[in-house]
Amino acid sequence: MKKIFTILIISTLFAGELEVDGNLNVTGTIQSQTIDSLLQV
Repeated sequence: MKKIFTILIISTLFAGELEVDGNLNVTGTIQSQTIDSLLQV
């Protein structure tokens, strides 16, 4: 259980520091609550 908790914390930190350099091409649909909430404003 302690390992799972540690992995969750580390993955959250990496997700917060995620950056993309260069060209990013995305095809398909993106479903995100954050994007949906921003569009409603």
